[in-house]
Amino acid sequence: MQKPSSAPRTRRPGSPFNVWKNLSSIFYGSRSSSPPPTFQLITALTPDQEAKIETLTNYLLEYVGVHPEYHQVQTLLGQNNWELKEATEEIKDLLDADEGLLVPFDNRRIMLGAENDEYTSCYIDSLLFAMFIPFSTFEPLLLSTPAVSTFVKPLDARRLQTSIRLFVNRLRSGKLVTTRIVRQLREDLACCGWKGRDPRSRAFTQEDTSELFLFLTELLELPYLPVCKPEISFLPSTSHRQGRAEMRAHTHTP
Repeated sequence: MQKPSSAPRTRRPGSPFNVWKNLSSIFYGSRSSSPPPTFQLITALTPDQEAKIETLTNYLLEYVGVHPEYHQVQTLLGQNNWELKEATEEIKDLLDADEGLLVPFDNRRIMLGAENDEYTSCYIDSLLFAMFIPFSTFEPLLLSTPAVSTFVKPLDARRLQTSIRLFVNRLRSGKLVTTRIVRQLREDLACCGWKGRDPRSRAFTQEDTSELFLFLTELLELPYLPVCKPEISFLPSTSHRQGRAEMRAHTHTP
């Protein structure tokens, strides 16, 4: 069994905060311990699958410094169709997001988009796509240190930043944003005070995109944005009776 490629990555010390609390979000049961699904208890694994579980567990222990439970690694591999490379890439993507790395946008990549969580998360997808694909204007929201707030714990705000970075990085890398990633983002939004659930059923609900935009920019303190001042000049056209107006936008930075 070939081990997942680790170069040029090195052992990561859990920055900017406890990496296991983030890493466990891609395992079954989110960030809390949970028993394995029933179907996994009665499903016999092949020798190849057993070997992949051992390989991925050793990889996590050696390069990440965590020791997940057996059924967590089994579930992660199962969610990636038992492709060891895909499961390892998902872990690496989360670690990169945890360290504050952002993948630059490349218009040559084909975007796969995001899966719709419970058919009510498209407003999140559309907002983040509009903000970060292909623009970099709003990137400071994901890189700045959240301010101290009476209502939101700084650690919760940083976890939300990590979840958004993971979402954006996978979009920009041309990878599918799975429902697991979308669900964790929604959980982190809720921890920061976003009202995205039905009060009675506690089921996730479809919300207004503009309200989420205002929520994020206020929570993460939207920095100064350059103002585009339109400048109008009239160019002669082929007709002597009409003129053609051309709008030229210039960015003015005080």
